Amino acid sequence: MSSGKIISAWLFLAISLSGSAIFAGPLDTLTPGQWYMAPSSQLSVLDPCPARTCGYSGVGGQSEIMGAWSGGAYDTTRDRLIIWGGGHNDYGGNEIYAFDITTMTWSMVIGPTVTTAADRSENNAGNYYHDGKPASRHTANALAYAANVDLFFSMATGATYGNPPRQGLDVDSYSFTSNAWKTDWKKSPGDAYGTNGTLAAYHPGTGKIWYHASFNSPLAVFDPSAAGGTGAWTSYASTFVEEQSAVLLDHKRNRFISMGSGGKRQFLVWDLNSPNTPPISPVTRGDAGGIALESISGVGFIYDPAGDRYIGWNGGRTVYSLDPTTWVWSTIALDSSNTVTPTAANGRGTYGRMRYIPSKNAFVVVNATNENVYFFKLSSGSTPAPTVTLTSSASSVAYGGNATLTWSSTNATSCTASDAWTGAKAVSDSQNLTSMTTSGTYTLTC
Repeated sequence: MSSGKIISAWLFLAISLSGSAIFAGPLDTLTPGQWYMAPSSQLSVLDPCPARTCGYSGVGGQSEIMGAWSGGAYDTTRDRLIIWGGGHNDYGGNEIYAFDITTMTWSMVIGPTVTTAADRSENNAGNYYHDGKPASRHTANALAYAANVDLFFSMATGATYGNPPRQGLDVDSYSFTSNAWKTDWKKSPGDAYGTNGTLAAYHPGTGKIWYHASFNSPLAVFDPSAAGGTGAWTSYASTFVEEQSAVLLDHKRNRFISMGSGGKRQFLVWDLNSPNTPPISPVTRGDAGGIALESISGVGFIYDPAGDRYIGWNGGRTVYSLDPTTWVWSTIALDSSNTVTPTAANGRGTYGRMRYIPSKNAFVVVNATNENVYFFKLSSGSTPAPTVTLTSSASSVAYGGNATLTWSSTNATSCTASDAWTGAKAVSDSQNLTSMTTSGTYTLTC
């Protein structure tokens, strides 16, 4: 008869924790009426072909990604301004750029297609390059970021790169998570030639994008989350709208507004609660500089929800405010300590390169690739610095064992996990780690 003894062997795994918060930056210390210039923030340092010898260089090179009647959108998920444009003979690079307001730096999200002669010829009847990616185009106000689906949209095709330029009703989107274009959305309605001056604005309350193709086109709304993956359009009554006007969406009053034109007044207000009703054209009064914006193409025009007012700008340090109930324009007083004067507006328009920043009570604007990025503080208050606390139920566990991570944060709107875990996290939550077989560091940034 023999006897034996069971010997247990344990391998302990270490859990390291790291929690960090993104703290206040220069925009949080601004006072209302104060401008800020981000130093060394010229996009031109990222020019993919500074010698202008590439097939996509066109007559103006990378500078025309802003200069050729082109705009941008604001990525509220990542707090950054997105720039995309060019087109016609001006510039054929279809790269996307982003300006991060936390780091105050530009990045190239995706590089340009190396175009072929066929891409640039009139025999190319489509609006896409040989690799299937959208061709460079005049984007004006056709760009929108839809936070509910985390996609950057081009809602129509204005004057694509090549001879002759082409217009169209194609809808394209870019995913910052999969780093890929999607080009099979249902086409937008309206006058295809008018798409050189498309108006598009995202409604944060509904997750839909309101749209008008300019000229004699219908007001329409696009639902990118519709079942089927190609979106759904609803069209309403048509109204003639001059191209190259500005656009904003007042989500408090459910209004879609077009303002500005090349030399004659245009101010149209649609009630989105009754989208088949023709837009009104209210008579504004007050500051002459604000009234003058109503006759200028492509001015900067945004809704300030914190101040509940419409903001107009067309270069320099003067910012105008329009009361949405009395229709009175006024000049926003500059802070006495202000020393910054932004550059003149781009001669071909500002469009969506001026955008409201919800997290900062400010707006961002950029006029040219060889100029710095500017910010203007609209209302008082700053975003309090976030904090984050991350704990584990155990500092070490046996091989194959379990642990629970618990975290909480203050003054935070989002958290992101990295290292041994990944992905977006709630601002306060817990997560079970099961059947662990390796040591790891768990980092959470809020």
